[in-house]
Formats: sequence, structure tokens, C-alpha cells
Amino acid sequence: MTVSLNVAVLGEDADLREDVCKALAKKGTVDEIAFYNSVFQGKLVTCVDCVQFPSKVHSLVFALNLSNYCVLIANSLTPAVGETIVAADLLGKNDGCIVSNNPDQFAPFVKGTSLEGWKRFSSVEEAREAVLAFEPGFVDGPVKGVVDHAFEVKGVGSVALGVLLRGTMKVHDKLTAFPSGKAVEVRSIQKQDHDVSSAECWDRFGISMKGVTSAEVGKGEFLSSKPLKAVQQLEVETSVSKFVKEPLGKEGREVLHACVGLQVVPCDLEGVVAAGKAGKVKLVFHKPLAFDEGDVLLLLRLDAKGLRAVGSAKL
Repeated sequence: MTVSLNVAVLGEDADLREDVCKALAKKGTVDEIAFYNSVFQGKLVTCVDCVQFPSKVHSLVFALNLSNYCVLIANSLTPAVGETIVAADLLGKNDGCIVSNNPDQFAPFVKGTSLEGWKRFSSVEEAREAVLAFEPGFVDGPVKGVVDHAFEVKGVGSVALGVLLRGTMKVHDKLTAFPSGKAVEVRSIQKQDHDVSSAECWDRFGISMKGVTSAEVGKGEFLSSKPLKAVQQLEVETSVSKFVKEPLGKEGREVLHACVGLQVVPCDLEGVVAAGKAGKVKLVFHKPLAFDEGDVLLLLRLDAKGLRAVGSAKL
């Protein structure tokens, strides 16, 4: 069984992020996020660069949600770096490292967060060995993948690219896409442009799909062998970052965006939760939102002048 290492490369400085990515892999697909791919001692390495951050916060969130390891590279604490720390903490990203010309400067800012245990390095060269040595845990169970690109290929048909988040996917598997509910048969599988009979947890895959088009099963859809929930409203216990300037819900109602995996869905929040506190709120989504038990929902204030990643809920 191959091991796949998916590294979210984080930070405000695009040149520094690119230095990390190029030290680990070769550049591939680019849109809201950029993928870099390589093989190191049999380990499949994928770097995910949040290329549109800090202008678009969902670029950061997508990179975090596709990764099993994070590298934050920054030489000072800026608002964008602070937002990165908050988002990674809200999503519970425990495995990673910080690369900086003064890495210990971040100790006070990550204390008490999921980043507190991240290793710290003063150069990309030092970090590279530790990153490549990381062994992500296999998540066993029913197949669950997330689609990050979908398109049509002449002579092949409908193709989806994504990351397998749980289990083992095999050729001829019959899956269901969520939230669309479309039935999908796996006609063929590729990893790093090579045909394979199966993909394992954390593999970045390309599959030829039977029974659907790329327009029907696109970016953000989950592919699962078991039913997932797809809802239009939800009551959930929500934790709010202590760094937000205004309480969640403000005067009892607020329009936010909810993110699970690569889905970003507008929602109406009913209820009020103060900064640094937790409380139950009602979320009414403007279109169906799919999730699995244990997923983390991140709440975003896209129009905020300060912190945009404001809260999260374990589903």
C-alpha cells in the first residue's frame, strides 16, 4: 500500500509558499489552489498552495481541508498569518510545522491552539526532511472522497479529480455523490497519471465516471459508498474564535458562509454566540450542504474587514 502525504502550504507571502512547494514537488494544476506533485521514496507527495489567499479566504480553507499535514511559512505575524492560525485551529489541524527566520516568535500566538505542537524550523531545508518523514494515519471505513476538479475528456468521458478521505476505492465501485445524490460508477482510476486498480485513503485520484457528467458531479461533491447527510438547515453547537470583533449572530441573525470540505454555501445564522464562547445556533443553508458524522463545519464572514474565519462546529 502506498502512502500519500498531502501538504497544505500556508502563509501570506506567495514567493515563500512557492519556495516550500518547489522544495517538495513539481507544479501541476492551478486555479483557486495550486497542486504540486512528486514521489519521494515510494511516498506520493502533493503540496496544496493557497494561491488566492489572502484576498480569498476560501483558498486557504480548501488547502487545509485537502491536507493531512501543514507548513506555515512566515517571518512575522501579520493579520493574514493570524487568520491562518485561527482557521487551522478551528479545523483542528494538529500535524504541521512553522518555518520562519525566528520561529519561536509564534509560540505565544499558537499556545492553547492545535498548532501548539507543530514543529518549528528556521529554514525550508530543515523543514523538508521532517515534512517528508511524516506518516499520515490511514482512515479506515466506507469510501469517502472529495472532488476538486471535474471535466470532460474526449475518448474518456467524464473525469473527476480529488482526494480520498477514507477507505479504499476500487475500479467498478458504485458510489453516490453528495449533495447531488447522483449515482457514480468508477470506470477507471489514476494516481500520478498511472492507471491503478484502487486508490487508498489520502491518495489524490483521477477517476473516469460512468453514469454522470462533470456538470452533474463537480467541485465540492463528496463521493461515498455510504449515505451522507444533505441538509438545508441544522441546529448545532458552534465554537467562536476569541479573536472576532463582534459576536456571532450580532443581533440574533446574520448571513454567513458555511464550509465543509470544498463546499462554500451561504447560510442564515439564528442565535448569538460571544467571542471565545460556544453555543447552539440554527443554520439555514441557501442550498443543500453535505456532510458526514465527524466533519468540521467552518463559518466564514466573507465581507469582514478583519478575521473572516469566525467559528466552527463538529458535525
